[in-house]
Amino acid sequence: MNRWTSKLAHLTCHLLGMSTCREATDGITEMSEGAMSEADRVRVQRHVRRCGACQAYRAQMDVGLRALKELPRQELAETEKDDLMRRFRERQERRVR
Repeated sequence: MNRWTSKLAHLTCHLLGMSTCREATDGITEMSEGAMSEADRVRVQRHVRRCGACQAYRAQMDVGLRALKELPRQELAETEKDDLMRRFRERQERRVR
């Protein structure tokens, strides 16, 4: 991506109400988890339609999610659930900083 294309992509993100593609990819993740308001979902979808990099990210997420759904379901022990939730919260805290 050349300098002008990069600036245009950044400006497009800004005009669509997203500061960066990072915000859009976070939104794609939230959409896949069903944890997003309708207004935010529309905003992310609008961005993805105009951004090739985010389209590629969305396609990768879709492939990964389909593969995960094909795996046999396993129950986790309570300690494993607690450990998983602790790691998730730590990851979220690092992203906020």
